[in-house]
Amino acid sequence: MARKQSATKKGFPRWLMIGLGVLAFIAIVGETSKSNDTKMPDRSAVNTAAEITAAPMDATTAIPTDNPTATPTTAPTSTPIPTATPTPAPTEIPTLKKGSTGPEVKKLQQALIDEGYLKGTADGDFGDKTRQAVKDFQLVNGLTEDGVAGPSTLNKLYSYYCRSNRTVYVSNNNVYHGSSTCSGMKEYTTMTLVDAIRKGCKMHENCN
Repeated sequence: MARKQSATKKGFPRWLMIGLGVLAFIAIVGETSKSNDTKMPDRSAVNTAAEITAAPMDATTAIPTDNPTATPTTAPTSTPIPTATPTPAPTEIPTLKKGSTGPEVKKLQQALIDEGYLKGTADGDFGDKTRQAVKDFQLVNGLTEDGVAGPSTLNKLYSYYCRSNRTVYVSNNNVYHGSSTCSGMKEYTTMTLVDAIRKGCKMHENCN
């Protein structure tokens, strides 16, 4: 009895002291928890902010700038207009006649020599012999026999199809042949084609 009385006199019972201590501990723990809640940010909010920061910005939601850089536009290249090539004017064929001189006359004379209508050399001087040679050429080739070397005469003379003043064989019936053996002739006379035509001889049907 003396021990219980001394404990009561000195203070509260032990169980009460233990209970008060437990309540005080719970109160302290609760305050600490509230303090941590105010200091620690919401984890979901932190994660959401981090995801927004780390996520790449889509091109369609990009924020436009005040001065966007304009895309350079290439000017269309114009197609050059082809220029027409001028057609050279045709070379005018001269008309050569007695008294004409120069390189064209010399060319004419050389052609007459090659075809057997003129003898000698080409000197570039259109004289009487050249005029007669032109007339002979015109006669044989069915042209107007005027002794003037105009375009038709010169074109014929410089072509592949003109007839040369060759040797022909004239039979007794005044028909000239290109070969001595043509038609089985036994007698014939030789002369130039010009002379045969001027004599009035006719060309044999099988000759040309």
